[in-house]
Amino acid sequence: MKKERQKNKILFLIQLPPPIHGVSVINEHIYNLDIFNGPFRKDEVELKFSNNLETLSQLSFEKIFRTFKIAYSLIKKCITFRPNFIYFTISPANNTFYRDLLYVLIIKVMRVHPIYHLHGKGIADNITKHGFLLKIYRWVFNNATIIHLSDGLLASEITPLNLTNTKTYTLQNGIKKVEGSSSFKLEEKEDDILFLSNLFPSKGIFVLLEALQLVVKKRPLIKVNIVGDTVNADILQKVNDKIESSGLKKNVIIHGSKTGSQKNAFFESSKIFVHPTLNDAFPLVILEALQYGLPVISTFEGAIPEIIDQNTGVLLPKNQPKMLADEIVKMLDNTPKLIKMSANCRTQFSEYYSLDRFDRNLNVIFEAILEEAYV
Repeated sequence: MKKERQKNKILFLIQLPPPIHGVSVINEHIYNLDIFNGPFRKDEVELKFSNNLETLSQLSFEKIFRTFKIAYSLIKKCITFRPNFIYFTISPANNTFYRDLLYVLIIKVMRVHPIYHLHGKGIADNITKHGFLLKIYRWVFNNATIIHLSDGLLASEITPLNLTNTKTYTLQNGIKKVEGSSSFKLEEKEDDILFLSNLFPSKGIFVLLEALQLVVKKRPLIKVNIVGDTVNADILQKVNDKIESSGLKKNVIIHGSKTGSQKNAFFESSKIFVHPTLNDAFPLVILEALQYGLPVISTFEGAIPEIIDQNTGVLLPKNQPKMLADEIVKMLDNTPKLIKMSANCRTQFSEYYSLDRFDRNLNVIFEAILEEAYV
């Protein structure tokens, strides 16, 4: 017999901009969706540990203080707001996972049903390195709802945990469509390559620079635009030193962070998008490239193999500059194939990765969660 539906209360325990990164942007969008103004009453506790990317991964006394201040806010909200659900963008790995265990403990003690939305990976690697973590992950994710980025990540990260009384859902990321994103034909563009990411070494910037030393031997006039937040002065200096020592000053331009129409202009003018990442889950920037019809060269990392196939780009093993150089040259040398790939990229984006589709899929998931709550 079904329970009578009522207006449910959902508490969001999430990161919001600033700083601007994929997870905070998606969280802000989800929090403002109409569905959470209908069958739900909502409130939030913001996971704010840093205001900029440079200090995002650095430990400090201020962050420790904020950790416990957020814990206090969470307890207070559980008592005063009395949520039925807590939507928590828990970090699945790294040191932030251990920090988030404090919030999991509070959620369990307060007997609120957790909805964990995972935007990263690392559970399988953690368990391989530290077997004792298997019990901790089971404690965290048993008796919960889990939303993950792809079927592949669910299969590799969550299924092996053999959880009890847990529902799982897949929600692929989506981005807003930019009007006029297909106004330039690929064959009319110069052979420009785009690398767009915050300038973390884990995004493969040094792999790309190694590869370009080989590429310029065959294509000496190639131009590579590096766009993204430079994160900190040390990394930027190392990138500049590498460009200088590799003789790439005429080929590589660092533009820094760009947003809105300025960022879009780089997608418009580029012919290939290169993302040789060493650590990623479901990068939004690849969806942006697809929208603009840019064939993608990336790596077998996270959910990327579920986004990019032979019709939309090329995937390589991680940290292989020679292979990356060969694929860049090969792709630029085959214009007819590049044109077909470009058309396929736009089709893939429209069918699977628009923000409208993301919103519809999220709505279906939360309708299912509500149905489960009232069975």
